[in-house]
Amino acid sequence: MKLPVLVEPVPGKGFVAKAPFDWSAEGQTADEAMAKLRAVVARHMQLGAQAAVIDVPHVSSQPWLSGVGTIPDDEVTQLWLDAIAENRRKMDADPNIL
Repeated sequence: MKLPVLVEPVPGKGFVAKAPFDWSAEGQTADEAMAKLRAVVARHMQLGAQAAVIDVPHVSSQPWLSGVGTIPDDEVTQLWLDAIAENRRKMDADPNIL
């Protein structure tokens, strides 16, 4: 099982390692904080806690954004992409073309 962990410096105290579920542990070094957090997680797991990963769909208040950054998969678009690739080949082959 893998959990995402955030390790942050704490001014004057060392580091804190945080996992989801408000589990955290402090130490003088990042490694010490991580080792202590591993013990916290193990203790929770021994008591029956479980961790899982879920996919959460992005919900936008602006549905038109779902198509931003995508290009259609059609013949006209492929012709356009081919023309871009050809122009790039020509420009790469001729150093006098800006």
